[in-house]
Amino acid sequence: MKRALIILLLAFAGCSVWDNQAGCPEPLLSVIFTPGEETRSPSEASENAVTHLSILLYREGTTLPYAFGSISGGSLPLSIDSGTYTVYAIVNFPSFTPTSSTRPSDIASMTSNLTDNSRSALVMSGSVKAIISSSGTVAVPVLRHTSKVTLQSVSVDFSGTYLEGKSILLRKCYLSNVWGSCSFGAASSGAAPEATVPSAGGSWYNLHGYSTSAADELIYAALSTTVADGTTCSDRQYFYCTPNPSTVRTSDVLPCCTRLVLEVSAGDDENTCHYHIDLPGMSPNSAYSVSVSIGYYGGDSPESNLGRLDISAEVSVEDYTVSEMPVTL
Repeated sequence: MKRALIILLLAFAGCSVWDNQAGCPEPLLSVIFTPGEETRSPSEASENAVTHLSILLYREGTTLPYAFGSISGGSLPLSIDSGTYTVYAIVNFPSFTPTSSTRPSDIASMTSNLTDNSRSALVMSGSVKAIISSSGTVAVPVLRHTSKVTLQSVSVDFSGTYLEGKSILLRKCYLSNVWGSCSFGAASSGAAPEATVPSAGGSWYNLHGYSTSAADELIYAALSTTVADGTTCSDRQYFYCTPNPSTVRTSDVLPCCTRLVLEVSAGDDENTCHYHIDLPGMSPNSAYSVSVSIGYYGGDSPESNLGRLDISAEVSVEDYTVSEMPVTL
């Protein structure tokens, strides 16, 4: 599966290294961007928005930054010499403050937490090696630290069961067994995010079921939607989670995989039943699309094993849309 990129376009201008005219300035790196949100669905995040940007430039063969800085809009001038650089971009992670002693290995050792993200600003990172001379453009590819899960549709088919002709009421939809952190990746990978291996004693959200947390904005939706037997609800719900690479499908063993959970009232029963869809082996910057068909009464808890007639789900993994984000330098 290809991983889609956001491209930060870094433009620079200055004198050539061969230009010996008196008073010729050094090439000037001036980062300029305007924070904002793109058009989106009401429950969908601004997946390409940049509200904060940190840039670090390392000259070839060095491990300390030649130039660095952070901005939340406006302009950031950075004076540099012509040469070969590795350019690091850390996006929407304002808790990170680059310094003159920040090494690539320091960036690689960092992790982002799920709550560092919001629907208006998803954490992203990446780097590129570039030759900077008198003028030109550097494209820095950055990847999101989150996985996107979309509930595309819920269909009901109770034919041949005691619930035939009955409706369901969708009450809640959320992600359970959500791992809390994502790594900025090995130094050799250039700060490309990597899913961290979860542990039983680590940071989890909605472990074994829903529990109110600071991450609700990203992984929980309260609903009140009726779906009649023989019909389909296509009101999409969007969720964003830190990628959980676990492929363990039983919650009896930790770490277990992330799940999409539906809490439903079926027929005339006002009690809540549950349906879950496993999402094993998640990766950063990947989108998971889920379509659900309900055919019987669900389980009595979010972790209940479901019979083969209860639910069927189609899960597909998609590439994120490639978009270019012009940042003038």
